Amino acid sequence: MMKRSSLRSSKGGKSALKKMGSRMSASSFPALERLYGSSADFSVASDDSSSDDVPVTSEVLDREIGELPCVTTWPHRPVMLRTSGTTRSSTVASSSDPLPLGEPIEFDSGLFVGKALIRIRNIESTASSDQEYFADRKRTKLLVFQGRVKEPLPCSDVWFGDTYEKPLNMSSVAHWVVPIIQKLVPGVNMDVLSKNPKVMVPLAGDCKTLNVSRPGEEPDITAKEFVEKTSLLTELTEEEPFLSVEQRKKVLRDPKQNGRYMLHPDYVYTFELYDDVIDFADYSIKIPVVGQFPLKHPLNSQPFTLIAETKDKRELFKFRIFHEEQFSES
Repeated sequence: MMKRSSLRSSKGGKSALKKMGSRMSASSFPALERLYGSSADFSVASDDSSSDDVPVTSEVLDREIGELPCVTTWPHRPVMLRTSGTTRSSTVASSSDPLPLGEPIEFDSGLFVGKALIRIRNIESTASSDQEYFADRKRTKLLVFQGRVKEPLPCSDVWFGDTYEKPLNMSSVAHWVVPIIQKLVPGVNMDVLSKNPKVMVPLAGDCKTLNVSRPGEEPDITAKEFVEKTSLLTELTEEEPFLSVEQRKKVLRDPKQNGRYMLHPDYVYTFELYDDVIDFADYSIKIPVVGQFPLKHPLNSQPFTLIAETKDKRELFKFRIFHEEQFSES
């Protein structure tokens, strides 16, 4: 079992909130009160933050935190998955309700309609298949997104990754972290020093497996393994078929080539992604050779965002994974 956050008890929660008081805006207090109960003491007045601290307020993020149910009710505590942005799911009654892990999630964003399946290692879920899936595998998560676009989109226009509403605390390490990630992930678009940071990759080029099928022939989203199938992608534009997954990744990551390939409403696309670098369960990152580090400070206590969007910011899907550690005192 994972080590739980110090906010489990009301006493720990109050201690954490007092320490957070000097860093959180007044508009954030109602959200934290909702998370940890009305008995928590928010009457804190201190100003011991350094002048180098980045802002920790965001209208969008504050609103979503304010909508979160109490942490003690999170079905997959210490994490909670929910929809965000224009993405809506018929799996739950409200966009702020917790979504299930290890089970298909129906969703529609207006630009893409389909299903998602998210598995996280070391997080309890009602899906018995999760334990079987992670057995004998190093990966810490599985992300599967399956569905149809509602209009033709060039692969060069569809990006997937993580976006943030607040600046990151990465100015001191960006000079060595960014080159490492760029080497590990060819084609990555990294902007970690702006007011609205992002780490994005071409979705069709970076996914581990891409399956393009006719409706009714798509793979089971709960499958343990997915088969690469891209003949319909290349036939659509009369390009030569990809001879391997590696070739597909190389071509669809290349901005000089990926614009020739289209996502079309007539087909069902299944994107499989996984890795052992970012660990959603303990809010950390593992950098090869360097080691494993907590993400609370570098991410400025922000949730993970799983987003696919076009260059003009239209969303195919957007999900958030909140972690209890975001609100801890350490």
